Amino acid sequence: MENHKTIIKKCLLTICFLFCSTKGVAFNKDSNGWIPFDGEGGNIVLNVTMNAQPAKVLLDTGASIHTLTSKMAEKANISSNHARAITLIGLNGKVKAPLSGTFDLAADGQIFSLRDIPIIQGSHSFDMILGRTFFEQSVVQVDYPNQRIRFLDSDAVNFNSNVEVRYDLSGRLLIESYIKGNKGWMLLDTGSNTFAVLKRDFVFQNDLDEFALGVGELEVAGISETGEFNVIELDDFKLGPYRFDSFVASYNKNYQNSLDSKTRRVYSRIPVDNSILDGILGYDILKNFIVTFDYSKKKIHLYLPQPQAAE
Repeated sequence: MENHKTIIKKCLLTICFLFCSTKGVAFNKDSNGWIPFDGEGGNIVLNVTMNAQPAKVLLDTGASIHTLTSKMAEKANISSNHARAITLIGLNGKVKAPLSGTFDLAADGQIFSLRDIPIIQGSHSFDMILGRTFFEQSVVQVDYPNQRIRFLDSDAVNFNSNVEVRYDLSGRLLIESYIKGNKGWMLLDTGSNTFAVLKRDFVFQNDLDEFALGVGELEVAGISETGEFNVIELDDFKLGPYRFDSFVASYNKNYQNSLDSKTRRVYSRIPVDNSILDGILGYDILKNFIVTFDYSKKKIHLYLPQPQAAE
């Protein structure tokens, strides 16, 4: 019998093959390949159907695997197998997720049969997450200001990075940034619908805690639950050629969340502690940019559109 890692790997490859081919991305596109997305709440969400039921799919570069919500599974009559549940790790804790039975996902008139998708509990504004492997076969361009995305042939498109980029231990893209003059490697995370999240160690090593505004509740999209965070506001943040005089970030009040944990996590959006990850770059910064990235060539280009002059 196949183990859970083998099952999940096969599922990831299947979804990636079906959706990520630049010759046939299964969503309505304009003549330039742009696909509109629902950006309400700071996420990249596409509309599909699952077993003929309307559904919203979240595109999340920070997620290691794809997941399905329990609410959508019930609505679309998708079976779950609790005997084959796996443990998933979110920003604020871990959850047990059974694997789904077979279901049909339809997009732009094309129908795909999927199975063995982990099913997560909780209240979400989306019905399914497509994680990092969804993006790995293409050059992806996200136009946040105009809420549109397109997938381009990586063999036909060539561009230069204007930021320093590294992989983390799980193959995700990290961007070099300078936070109050301190270098930090931030995860490119299209699934983070709030401001940046920093590791506690990074905050205290660089004395950033003195800029704390207070304590608040923070919830990010994905499998994580709400956690209690301290919020800081800084007057100096640099990302590639761009400098910001206002940067809001958060860090967890304790070491109990997965970002600051010392333990290796399986099926997690958070890599092991000895990685170079210092934080997560979320919507509050990304919303300003047209972001172009290529996982296979480890490249990211950020473009900040100029405001249109009033006529």
